[in-house]
Amino acid sequence: MFLNLILENCMKYACILMNHHYILKMANLQVRDIDNRLYESLKRRAELEHRSVSQEVVMMIENHLKRDNLESELQTREFLKLTNSWHDNKDAKDIISDIRSSRSRNNQSRTTDELFD
Repeated sequence: MFLNLILENCMKYACILMNHHYILKMANLQVRDIDNRLYESLKRRAELEHRSVSQEVVMMIENHLKRDNLESELQTREFLKLTNSWHDNKDAKDIISDIRSSRSRNNQSRTTDELFD
């Protein structure tokens, strides 16, 4: 009974996907002018992983992007660790006043740059 229910739902889902095949379309990426040594290296790596060259390239891109996301997340965590790491006995109004007076002094002593002014 349970297995029949699963199969019935799978069949419904498959029919929906077949009727809306555009959901399954994937983008194509064409890379031109690859050095022969690079292509052979990709080909060897793909063979070692039992993948096509195309599958290997997709896997490499996915892994690279995951690593970038992980590095970004780690950097964010490190930055957030700094939160509340600076302590001052001044109240907020005094700190704001110091910041504003610092800004006005910097603006007065600043030389003009026609490109950015």
